Parts: sequence; structure tokens; C-alpha cells
Amino acid sequence: MTNWKLTLEYDGTEFSGWQIQANARTVQEELERGLAQIAGSFVRVAGGGRTDTGVHATGQVVSMELEKRFQPEALKRSLNGVLPYDIAVLGAEVADPDFHARFSACARRYRYSIIQRPSAIGRQYSWMCFYPLDLTLLETCAARIIGEHDFMSFAKTGSETEHGLCRVTEAHWTGTKDGLEFTITANRFLYGMVRALVGTMVEVARGYRQPSDWTAIMEARERQAAGAAAPAHGLCLLAIQYDGITSPRRQNVES
Repeated sequence: MTNWKLTLEYDGTEFSGWQIQANARTVQEELERGLAQIAGSFVRVAGGGRTDTGVHATGQVVSMELEKRFQPEALKRSLNGVLPYDIAVLGAEVADPDFHARFSACARRYRYSIIQRPSAIGRQYSWMCFYPLDLTLLETCAARIIGEHDFMSFAKTGSETEHGLCRVTEAHWTGTKDGLEFTITANRFLYGMVRALVGTMVEVARGYRQPSDWTAIMEARERQAAGAAAPAHGLCLLAIQYDGITSPRRQNVES
């Protein structure tokens, strides 16, 4: 058996997220179907980031073991020939035997996009938010989440997790031609965390909350203390980072 690492791009619009589930179209299911077609047998894959319904990815990482031998370019080409139009394999490479897309990851990077003008193109990849938003207030909020903090107030209600501690190494807003973008990198993310962070920061930028409220929101450790989640279609998994050292295969790393 050969351990493989794939890098995927997908449009999450018509998917019920990454993870396979009954009676729903998922990225994992489509990828495993394509792999079975070219490998001749069922292949289980592991994703580095469990993106939610409607969330996109330009840098999803997948690990899997194949018995059938392939050259990397041949595997990439074969998969792209059988996968649906909204999934693309960007890269395929043989990985270390202990590499695991999820448990070997040391950080993940996401981007959230907001468009602030009427737009006919790109609406499925950005939140069309026409309210005036104060970029200085957004940046003030972003600065407060850098470092290690408990983010349980931003975890989707009912999430199963051992703890809410996440170490954020990058969090910033930038203005674009048509709106705003939020970029965040952390060692782990709670379920729904990025969308809840964005939604809460937007409430501050609209004047519905004060930046000084942020500490109380974090300390509450209750989802109702934070704002409404931003729409899923504005979120994209940009990249998953690996430090070259295989992490233990533990069950306490959320994505």
C-alpha cells in the first residue's frame, strides 16, 4: 500500500460539506467514488479540513492509501477525468507512511470574502453585505483574537469538542476593490468558528456592539453571547500547513 497526499479545489455550492453523510452530496463521497472507479476497489480518504455545507476550498488536503500503483501525474489526470465539474485535483504526491491529512496538520488558513456592491458574478463566493462597515473596528476585533484563547462562544451549538482553546497566529481584514476580506490562520478551529467570528465582527463594525464587548463575549463561553454566523458561501479553506513532523493521530483536533 502506498500513502498519498492530494490537494483539492472545490466549489462548495452544491455540497453538504466535506464529510460523508447519508442522503446528501458531499466532497468526500464524490472523491471516494472517483477513486474506486480508477483504483478498482473502495478507497477511504481523510480530509485535512472538514468544511461545512456551502463552504469552498482552494487548498483542501487529502490522505489515502492505494494498492494500485500510479505515477503522480497519472493519478491526478485520471481523477480529474472522473470527478464532477465542481472538484479539481491540483496536486498528487506520494507521502510519508505516517502522514495523515488531518492529524499531521499544524495549522489551517481560511479567508472570508464580503462584497459591498451589487454583483452578478462571484455572488456564490462572497457575502453581499451592503451595510457600511468600519474597517478600523473590524481590525480592532481581529487583533483581539490573535494568540491562544477559548473560542467556545463561537462554536456552533451542539459541537462536540474537548475544549475551546485555539492558537490564532494570523487574523486581519483588508479592503478590496469591491469589499472586504478576512484572513485567519490557527492551529485548530471549532465547528462554525470562522463564520461566527465574522458575523460578530460585522455587528461591531455596524455599531450594534462595541469593541469593548469582545472580552465579555469570549469569557461567556456560550454561543448566544456572540453574533449570528456569516453565510457559508463567503468562506474558503485556503491552505493546510504541515511542519514536516507527523503529529500523533489523536481525536482532539477539530477543523
